[in-house]
Amino acid sequence: MIRIRIHNAGQQEEHYHDGSPLELGRGPQRQLPRLRVADQHTSRDQLRIEAVGENCLRVTALSDKADVKLRSGERLRDGEARELPLPVELSFGRTQVKISLVTSPDGDSFASVVPPFSSISRPARSPQSLGASPSPLLLADWFETLISVQRAAAGSDQFYAETVKGIVDLIGLDRGLVIMQTGSGWRVIAEYVRRGEKTGDFSRRIAACVARQQCTLFQQIPDDQDYSLLDVEAVVAAPVFGRTGDFVGLLYGARQRGRQAPGVIHPLEAQLVQVLAAAVSTGLARMDQEVKAAAIRARFEQFCSAEVAAALELDPQLLEGRLTEISVMFADVRRFSRIAERLGPEQSYRLLADTMDCFAECVLNRGGVIVDYYGDGLCAMWNAPCEQPDHADRACLTALDLVAALPELSDRWRHKATEPLEIGIGVNSGEALVGNAGSRRRIKYGPRGHLVNVASRVEGATKQFGVRLIVTAATRARLNCPLSVRRLGRVRMAGMTGDVELFELQGEPAEANWHARADCYRQALALFESNQPEETLDAIDGSNIADSDGPLQFLRRYIERTKVAGGGRFEPVIVLDAK
Repeated sequence: MIRIRIHNAGQQEEHYHDGSPLELGRGPQRQLPRLRVADQHTSRDQLRIEAVGENCLRVTALSDKADVKLRSGERLRDGEARELPLPVELSFGRTQVKISLVTSPDGDSFASVVPPFSSISRPARSPQSLGASPSPLLLADWFETLISVQRAAAGSDQFYAETVKGIVDLIGLDRGLVIMQTGSGWRVIAEYVRRGEKTGDFSRRIAACVARQQCTLFQQIPDDQDYSLLDVEAVVAAPVFGRTGDFVGLLYGARQRGRQAPGVIHPLEAQLVQVLAAAVSTGLARMDQEVKAAAIRARFEQFCSAEVAAALELDPQLLEGRLTEISVMFADVRRFSRIAERLGPEQSYRLLADTMDCFAECVLNRGGVIVDYYGDGLCAMWNAPCEQPDHADRACLTALDLVAALPELSDRWRHKATEPLEIGIGVNSGEALVGNAGSRRRIKYGPRGHLVNVASRVEGATKQFGVRLIVTAATRARLNCPLSVRRLGRVRMAGMTGDVELFELQGEPAEANWHARADCYRQALALFESNQPEETLDAIDGSNIADSDGPLQFLRRYIERTKVAGGGRFEPVIVLDAK
């Protein structure tokens, strides 16, 4: 016997299995028994497991999308199988699975009970009538049936099949049906008959009576009843209720005429049918909650990691908005309009999708929330809704991840785009109101306020300074990880009255000659801010690296332009006239 534990954001389950071939996946059961995995990032047919010997497990990947990662870090691809000693730990999508051997104590001094049946298979047992005094074994079977029904996925074929099989096998009825009320009448959605019996009709009069009285009814049927009850000696029917308590259907059971035992339904049997019908009601309510939760989770997971989606699902009030400290990142593909003009609509769409997939993965890998996609860029944030004390580090490291991922992405498209892809990124940190930044009809979880506008302008400033990544002084002050920065100066950005101090950000190690260029710019900037424009130009022109450095070239152009404009009181501030 093996124990299988499945864990992901929407599922925490434990199953026991005899070690025979068993499949796991998001899709429906195929030829072999299957455990369904509630993870949209999982393949429909993920993997097959099978016990080999006494302490070994064979694991087989089932499809070309079934990327199974073992604890050792190795991966199994399509059709690849591996025999592993138990216990086994593996993962796929956003799901972890632990499989271990279940052992029992040695010795013959322990009393035993009938082994429990799993949700996959149940041993065949002879049907009995409960009567007035059911045996302990029969009661144990009954409670295990209730557990099996509750384990099954509500609304699925298995769920209803477990229910109708239970009232036949364990209560000793000859037929069991789940009947749902429709706008035009009734619909049988599951039926099970005892071996040797025939399927048949049900009494709509009794169904209507249960719907009207909304209570469990059972009775012995006289010989002169309507056609639907000609072969029936006794009937029991219990109501099934929906999530809001309204009647939606019934659980219906019957004993046929011609049996040697009297076709009487005892009160205890009727009571147990009612309990099983209540289990169906509970399952339907659970299904409704799970559908709503899955819809909310899927909506949240469009813009954030599974962990963040789980936090929002547990506390939807986070959407109402709260003032909190965050780091915001804007990233934009440079010259995309020109590239798109050459590629055409179809290829431009594919390039943009490929680029946004790459960007989104970098954001989610660092625990960020994707606030929105806009044209050829995106906005992301950290420290909401989940607390992340290192949010500035996460934002800056994500920005560097984007820069690092760009060459591979550019290489994939070099033959079609005909020019390398470039990126501009701006990061800002501080307090903002975070909540639903969209509308009631379309939720967009994210920040609002001046902080966001500044971050957007900082991303735009990368074009003018000729660098890929700029952060504000507020972000730099919160950094704990070792990153190289150079001060670009005090900047007044288009459409804003206040000044913001900006810094170019580099990873470690920095690009070749970057520190030399940074020292040259620092000296030139000091001259500029002390109102020595001619000396600033001399310092820039006197260096042999100015032509290879974006900020030095920008500062030269800026001084020459402002000299031509002339007049006015000097301010040691760089004024940008474009977003």
